[in-house]
Formats: sequence, structure tokens, C-alpha cells
Amino acid sequence: MIFRIPSIDRKTGEIAYFEFPAIAILELTIGDVRRKFVVHEGKGSQIDQTVLSDFKSGFGIKPFEPFIVEMLALGVAGADDMHKVGQYIIDRLVSTVGADVLLDKMNSRPVVNFEN
Repeated sequence: MIFRIPSIDRKTGEIAYFEFPAIAILELTIGDVRRKFVVHEGKGSQIDQTVLSDFKSGFGIKPFEPFIVEMLALGVAGADDMHKVGQYIIDRLVSTVGADVLLDKMNSRPVVNFEN
């Protein structure tokens, strides 16, 4: 599956899209809302990193690898358990900014990926 991430072209100001193959699709919980996220290669300054992004809007959350290392060190998840790592990232972000703020940020972006 190809995942599209919107970006603004700095020269023209128009929306441009980066396309990446999805490594995994995860269904994670923000507060009491279930959202689909995709694990994919990074873009821009995150090249050569794996990133967790909202499926519909492409809103990037965090590079994935540091959390995998942290969870392995804590003994919370195995290296192949992307769902636990993804939910851990979301839970840490929600504890910092709140579920409503995070959902508002994702919902304020245009929908660029549609479910089939």
C-alpha cells in the first residue's frame, strides 16, 4: 500500500505529495477515539527514520526507532510488536498535550488518504 504525505512546496506554495510504501497499518486509541496510523519511511529531515503518521491526514507523530529501543529496554514489548510501540507513542503524546488537542491537530489537516 502506498501512503501519501502532504507538504507545501516552498517555491510555489502549492500542496505537493510524498508517497511512501506503508510498513504497517495500526489502529490505535486516542482518548476514546480509534484512529488508523501508518508506519512508514521518513521524509525531509527524517530521512532514514521510520515515522508514525495519521492515516487520513498524514500528520506525522514521531520517529519510531527511539521508542522501540526504549520499550525493549523496559521489557514492555518485543522488537516485532509495532502495535504496542505505536500505542505507547500515542499515550505519551496524549499525556503531554491531551487527546482533544492531538485530535484537533489531526482533524484540521486535509484528508489525503482514503480507505478503500
